[in-house]
Amino acid sequence: MGGFSGLNSSVGLLMASTFGIIALALIGGLATACFTKVLGISFLGTPKTKASANAKESPHVMSIPQIILALICIIIGIFPILFVNSITKIAYSSNLAGIDVCPQLSVFPNLTAIYLILIALVLILVTLRTLTYKNKTVDGCTWDCGYSNPTAKMQYTASSYASPIVEFFKPFVIINSHEKQIKRIFPHEASYHSHSKDLAEAVFELLLVKPISTGLSVLRYIKDGNFNYYMGYVIILISLLLSYVYLVRW
Repeated sequence: MGGFSGLNSSVGLLMASTFGIIALALIGGLATACFTKVLGISFLGTPKTKASANAKESPHVMSIPQIILALICIIIGIFPILFVNSITKIAYSSNLAGIDVCPQLSVFPNLTAIYLILIALVLILVTLRTLTYKNKTVDGCTWDCGYSNPTAKMQYTASSYASPIVEFFKPFVIINSHEKQIKRIFPHEASYHSHSKDLAEAVFELLLVKPISTGLSVLRYIKDGNFNYYMGYVIILISLLLSYVYLVRW
């Protein structure tokens, strides 16, 4: 709402608002792709490893925290005005100058009504479907990761599923691939493996993490377990401290 309100302001705020709106839309699309990838790769197709083939459902007790968090998200989504009012009271009580309630907040009660209507329609459809297919067996094919009778080597993987998105954002993603190509008439086993790395993460690692890691790696030679060296370090440190105290007093 703040972004759309900024479209009627100065040029700088207009550019910032436009960028923010596009970024939020992009984040929503990528989040949807992320969740569909997790669902498809985790629950559809055939098991890719022995561990996944022998996987068992976790105890119901472990699902309780997830259910509680999910219910909280649903309640916040359906009744946002309850939480917005609390946040507004906190803003007013902080005695900040120029606090003004956003007029768009008045739309939240209408959203609550719309959500409740949608929930009622979904419940009606579920009830009708349950009554219609009661005591009936419905046999249908789910999405099978690309093949009707796949093996683990023929179906989608997480990398192949995300490949179109990664290709689109290729200037911002570093793709490292390891390939063992087919050679000779009777080739040995061939393989291909790839993994992507975020550009911002790579720059952060190159400019900050690696220099710090390199600097700290020098210090590991000090800790070699030799007691005589440790005593020497203590003597040197005490000598330096005494010299510093003497120079300051002098």
